[in-house]
Amino acid sequence: MQDVYGAGATYSGLVMMPISITWPLCSIMAGRLIPKIPLRFITLLGSIIVFISCTRLALASVETPVWLFMIYTALIGAGMGFATTTYTVAVQSAVDWKLRGVSVASFRFMQSLGQTIGITVFTTISMTQAAKYLREHLSKQDASHINRCLQKVMKENVVHPLLPHYRSIVEES
Repeated sequence: MQDVYGAGATYSGLVMMPISITWPLCSIMAGRLIPKIPLRFITLLGSIIVFISCTRLALASVETPVWLFMIYTALIGAGMGFATTTYTVAVQSAVDWKLRGVSVASFRFMQSLGQTIGITVFTTISMTQAAKYLREHLSKQDASHINRCLQKVMKENVVHPLLPHYRSIVEES
C-alpha cells in the first residue's frame, strides 16, 4: 500500500484493519459452532477461506481497488478466526486432561517457530529477488543514489523522478 499507492502508514493500517476485526469475531463464532458442527468442517471452512483470500490477495494488481483489499483482509481474518480456534480445540481434545496446558503451550510454541521460520524464508526470497531485479535494471549511479536516499539523514532528499521508478520496482518484485 505504502510503496505502490504512495499511501501513508495510517492509510495502510486502515486497509489492514478488517483482519483485526473479523479474526476475533469469527473466533467467537467458531467457539459457538463447535458443539453444533463437526470440528473438521469448521477447520476446513476456515482453511478454504484463508486459502482463497490469500490467493486473491496475491493476484491483486495496482488496478485493484482498495475496498477489495479490505474485503480480502477481512476474509483472511474470518478464516483465521475459524481455523485457529478449532486447531486449539483439536489439540486440547487429543490429549488427556492433565496434559492440556502442555499441549496448548507446545502448539503455540510450534506456531511461533513456524511463523518465524516462514517470515525468514520468504523475506530472504523477496529480498533476493528485489536485489536481482535492481542489479539487472539499475545503473550503478542509480543504485548509489538510491542508497544515499535511503540513509536516515538523506531521507528528505528523495528525488521525485526516482519515485515512479522505485514504485515500478516494488510492483514487479
